[in-house]
Amino acid sequence: MKGLSEQERLIWSAGIFDGEGCINISRNRKAGAYSRLMIIVVMRELEPIMMLQSLFPGSWVNIVHRKNRNGHYHRWTMSGRKAADALIRWFPYLVVKRDQAQKGIDFQDHVDEWKPQVTGSRSLPDKIKTYRNEVAKEMSAMKRAFSCSCND
Repeated sequence: MKGLSEQERLIWSAGIFDGEGCINISRNRKAGAYSRLMIIVVMRELEPIMMLQSLFPGSWVNIVHRKNRNGHYHRWTMSGRKAADALIRWFPYLVVKRDQAQKGIDFQDHVDEWKPQVTGSRSLPDKIKTYRNEVAKEMSAMKRAFSCSCND
């Protein structure tokens, strides 16, 4: 992506994410509630994945095998506050995943708000677990409408 400005690289990466990406809210079995925002892009080509990693420090890349498909795929992943911050930067340029991105950002803000109040083995209040589980269900329903396959 030589010759592109930082803004142009951000817009390019938003397009890649909007078309190939996935927003997940994952469950922490120990906490008994959904507690982690994740954003994922899976592609056969490595170069775009490495460009995403260079744009977003703190992300990670690994090789995956996808069900019922031949060959290796590369997966780029970010989680937590860093994932929400990436969604915030992409938000003006998202079309397909705009509503999911807003839900993911709001979810992470909620997690961050409760983090200092829940330390060690102290459990989340039931009303918070219920809220998080409902948000995860809503996100899942939004993804089904677009048949997201990041976990294949």
